[in-house]
Amino acid sequence: MSRWKTPLLTIGLLVIPVIEIARWIRVAKEIPEGHEARVAAYLAPLPAFVQNATLITFILLGFSLAAVAVSFRGLDLEGAARTVSLSLLTIAALLSGWLLFTLM
Repeated sequence: MSRWKTPLLTIGLLVIPVIEIARWIRVAKEIPEGHEARVAAYLAPLPAFVQNATLITFILLGFSLAAVAVSFRGLDLEGAARTVSLSLLTIAALLSGWLLFTLM
């Protein structure tokens, strides 16, 4: 079980960003109006103190970069745990790139 600790921690760190990006994609498909209406619909269910798209992006980016760092540590594992860590590293890096791109 100890060799699966790193991949499981990486998955735990990626859960929130993946859910939030899936929620954004769903909102973007459902709201035919402009970008401002989509952002307002996305932020509506969140508490008032985090209703800032840039802040949310930085928080999700932090989770994604932490997942990159943790999964990078898993590359010295052996067997299937290494393969899973490499796959998660790729997913976390792509997710981090997407979040960085949205900040531009």
